[in-house]
Amino acid sequence: MENSWQTLIEQARKASIAGNYSYAETIWTLALQEAGDFHATEEDLMPILEGLGESYCNQGHYRQAEKPVKQLLEIRLRKLGGAHIKTGDAAHRLAVIYHMQQKYGQAEPLYAQAFEIKRIFGVKDPDLLRLVDSYSDLFNKTQRPQKAAELQEALRAKKVSASGAAPFVTQDHLPPIVIPKPVAGAKTWEELRDEMEQIYAQGNLDKALELANQAIALAEKFPEQDSRLARSLDRMGEILHRAEKYGQAEMAWWRSLQIKLKVLGDNHPEVANTGNQLAGLHYLMGRFSEAENYSKKCKTIYEKNYGAEHPNVAVCMHNLASLYHVQGRYGEAEVQYKRAVEIRTKTLGEAHKDTISVRKSFADMLKTLGREAEAQALSEAASGLITGTWKAVVVQSDNSLAEPANTCFVCKSKLAPDDDKCSVCGAGRRS
Repeated sequence: MENSWQTLIEQARKASIAGNYSYAETIWTLALQEAGDFHATEEDLMPILEGLGESYCNQGHYRQAEKPVKQLLEIRLRKLGGAHIKTGDAAHRLAVIYHMQQKYGQAEPLYAQAFEIKRIFGVKDPDLLRLVDSYSDLFNKTQRPQKAAELQEALRAKKVSASGAAPFVTQDHLPPIVIPKPVAGAKTWEELRDEMEQIYAQGNLDKALELANQAIALAEKFPEQDSRLARSLDRMGEILHRAEKYGQAEMAWWRSLQIKLKVLGDNHPEVANTGNQLAGLHYLMGRFSEAENYSKKCKTIYEKNYGAEHPNVAVCMHNLASLYHVQGRYGEAEVQYKRAVEIRTKTLGEAHKDTISVRKSFADMLKTLGREAEAQALSEAASGLITGTWKAVVVQSDNSLAEPANTCFVCKSKLAPDDDKCSVCGAGRRS
């Protein structure tokens, strides 16, 4: 039954027009199988591949859309050439698919090639305007706002004829589209990582970001299970955080988290490591509810994997205490501070810097509450600042929590009115 897939194509198109993209995907897939069974020509395959890719994109399934759209681009390059508008459409579509997955290294050359084709139709062409918006967004997301501005200015600077079709270049000057392939002699991911670390240690953040982007672009091509993409994104987040580009740091860490969740599952320590970075970033940005949620989830993951008295659990407790402290939720902060002190003292020792840090943070809060003797017992150098894992925040004094009379400030045992010291722990009475 020759050309039987044509009926399926019509059904799929009707489903797409009706917005039933899941059903359309199913029918496009059947049409592709049917066309393959009958050895359809490449001309017959092009509308099916285009429709299937569109159905995936309309559902946000960009990874699945890669294969049919890449195949469509390859066919159009062979059949129509690198300067044809339909080839430009396919290059644009594949660029967007990579872009939406933050595969910027693969998206950029396709945007550039699509732009060279589409701009011959003039600045009023809506497809060209959409392409420029997407291309500019890529530059902004890869820390090149000047490039984005230059692209927009180049578009605005062109004069459009009354027909709206004054070309910027002729088709004779268009470069051929090629699908990016690995460059012979290019640096390996490990070489890029080592160079990035060296540059980062020297404080050259701009160059470190450039190298990190190259490492990410290379890691995009590795298998899904490979850890190097998530590791690259984690390091990118740290560099951006240090550069105070918090929104971009959040995007890098968030994507790393999604990769780890998919590959490693909900309860892996690596998930918590990236989640903890996001928690600290949200704290710094004043998004306390999100910071609290991430911290609690990270604490649960560490407890499941390492036990309730692991130093990483104490890190989360110290962070939660700092978060509650700065919001004036002193009762909740005290619970977390105490437990963090206990864990760090037991596992790291009294003299460890992390133990000293949490004791000092706790003392700072007690001092703001007027509990001077307790603060003095914890730290001789309370400064009025939270000094936890997250950035220091000045805390206002609040006496809403008062120590009950005749109670030991250390172990909370009851004291007789004439006791100078606690009979349980030996601490002196608070002055």
